Amino acid sequence: MVYHKKFAEVDIFDKRIMLAFLADNQLQCMEDCIINLGRRKVWKDALGRIEPLEYEVKEGEPYWYIDDKLSVVKKIEKCTPTSKKRYLAGNYFITYESALNMLSKIRSIINDFLASSDCPETNEL
Repeated sequence: MVYHKKFAEVDIFDKRIMLAFLADNQLQCMEDCIINLGRRKVWKDALGRIEPLEYEVKEGEPYWYIDDKLSVVKKIEKCTPTSKKRYLAGNYFITYESALNMLSKIRSIINDFLASSDCPETNEL
């Protein structure tokens, strides 16, 4: 039996579940359970995340990503290494609305960090 020496936390229907040292047959069982829940999600072991069954668009179709200026950008899928890297990083959205939703979450995280005591301040001279 092959075990995956990693763990991940996932939310399914607002319940936090920790996945740890899963065997191949357990991963398949988990995938089946997620699909049976009606969410049409699948565990991507190589990426260590759960995502929709069909998340990449076909060549020639549009997708969106968030650039370094925190703007949502539309691109046409050309199956390039760049679009693949965006997909692998989780910065690849099949709808404009989903990209905007993620951008809102990112901005909220940034604002919370900047307002927290964890954010370092510059030294005044």
